[in-house]
Amino acid sequence: MKKRKVLLSILLIGVLLFGALYRIILKDQWHVWDSGLAWMYIVSDTKYTLENEPVEGTYSVELNLEDLESNIGKDVFKSGRSQRIMIDAIEKQPESNDYLITLYSWCRYNVFGGKLVTFYEHNPRGGEEPQMVETANVAVQYKGQDYSCNVYRCLQLMRHEGDLCTYQVTLPEDINIAENSAAVLTISNLTENIWTRNWSYKE
Repeated sequence: MKKRKVLLSILLIGVLLFGALYRIILKDQWHVWDSGLAWMYIVSDTKYTLENEPVEGTYSVELNLEDLESNIGKDVFKSGRSQRIMIDAIEKQPESNDYLITLYSWCRYNVFGGKLVTFYEHNPRGGEEPQMVETANVAVQYKGQDYSCNVYRCLQLMRHEGDLCTYQVTLPEDINIAENSAAVLTISNLTENIWTRNWSYKE
């Protein structure tokens, strides 16, 4: 009889622990698999906290303006194996010297949170601050001269893991790419957006 009560107690504790685990983690794991940081952002005022920290330093990568496709996949920023900003696409606009450079910020994340280094400060929806505040300074250096890049479009929290932003830069019409195709892309004033599981939240 005593052994039976012990087994029932263990079973009850197991059921309660599984229920708590399901409510806290497993229930939300599907949302993380399905929508990633985009879902964390939606619930960043309840199930997650969202904080921002400036990233010090200037980061750069060499560009080949003659062979634009060769630039795809180059890292502008990298921190270990968990945070990257890479060149996703680059193209020259027809009949002009405008270049469109698309950068993709990426991070590893899980149901407990994630840390995204990107071009924008993300803020919780419904708060007093704008949802996205541009912080990054992006420029292209060619033959010692800096040319500022302007935001052409930015898609927030795309592909589940980060931001996809396209910048436009206009280079002088008299440059000779065949003679000198080397340029440098620089980024500064990045922001680290930190999602952390809010264990005090109760549904």
